[in-house]
Amino acid sequence: MLIRGFRKYAMNPALGFLPIGVFIFLNANSVSLIMAVLASTMLSLILDSIFRFGLKTTVFWLMSIASMVPLVLTCLFAFISPVKEVNTHNYMIICEIWMVIILFILRGGKKYIANHYFKRIDIREKTLLQEIFSAMGIAERLFTLHLFVVLAYSFLIQSYGFNGWDFAIYVFAPLTVVVILICYESFALRSLSTRFFKEEWLPIVNEQGRVIGKVAKSESFKMKNRFLHPVIRIALVCNRSIYLQKRPEDSPFEPGYLDHPFEKYMLFKHDLNLAARNSIAKQLGGEALPYTFQLKYIYENSETKRLVLFYVSQINSADEVKNISMLKGKFWTVKQIEEEVDSNIFGECFLREYEYLKSTMLSPAMKEII
Repeated sequence: MLIRGFRKYAMNPALGFLPIGVFIFLNANSVSLIMAVLASTMLSLILDSIFRFGLKTTVFWLMSIASMVPLVLTCLFAFISPVKEVNTHNYMIICEIWMVIILFILRGGKKYIANHYFKRIDIREKTLLQEIFSAMGIAERLFTLHLFVVLAYSFLIQSYGFNGWDFAIYVFAPLTVVVILICYESFALRSLSTRFFKEEWLPIVNEQGRVIGKVAKSESFKMKNRFLHPVIRIALVCNRSIYLQKRPEDSPFEPGYLDHPFEKYMLFKHDLNLAARNSIAKQLGGEALPYTFQLKYIYENSETKRLVLFYVSQINSADEVKNISMLKGKFWTVKQIEEEVDSNIFGECFLREYEYLKSTMLSPAMKEII
């Protein structure tokens, strides 16, 4: 939900409960049931129109269902009920009961609704859809709790004549629930928006490397190998030695395996050379090293799917990087790698690139350092 300013707060799914709050308020002020339902339903339709046409999102109609359907069912109940003289507080409770039931049904059908009605929405609307179901879950629990409070209050009235708290129980409490929901979602959206603005966006490419879309890095990692992303990998070579270090333990791909020190996902709209340069600079504290492009290949397993763009950075002496604190590994000679190649300590991508390097710059024609 990449939005700023007023729109960041307007995209609050809990605003869908405002019609319920309006209905409760109007009922408490002796407005007729039909007028209260009409006013609340109109507000729900207005909110849906604002979201649909003003904020360009189509998922808010779920909140309209969560508010309008209970209101309509409450109105129908009043018409078909044999009891004509009903306390206005009872209409509020009936509306709440219907709302809890509707929320339970909507949340139970979350997967079907998402796959059937919102399968092709963008990441912004998917995020809003998640927030809508989250708000529904909180609302369902809070209003259910309120219904239990009402039940306990009714028991106290009948058993002990305890009363005088009608306004607090029937009006103030549910209105407070609506206010809490709106404030909570406003805070959640603010945090979500801040996190999304810090989010890295990855290009989605085809097998030829042409960019065909983009996706948030965190979302793509959750979906593992659904999308193909370009990844910059750079080998640091000194004569016939390759610098290797362990991948971070929190790495989503091959944690703890020995690999090249330089790897970076190419970000959306970033230049290829810039991405390669940044990959080195990040590890070397801004220092620059020469690098040359070697090959491009697709790597895929159960955890990742990547279009690898492989570079090599050659240095003349190991002393050039000896004192760089960000580098935690060491140079491995061809002989040392060959001795350990079957010990399952090297990453799969590295082993594939090592075979290529053996036939090029690591060939016996180069001076061997053992």
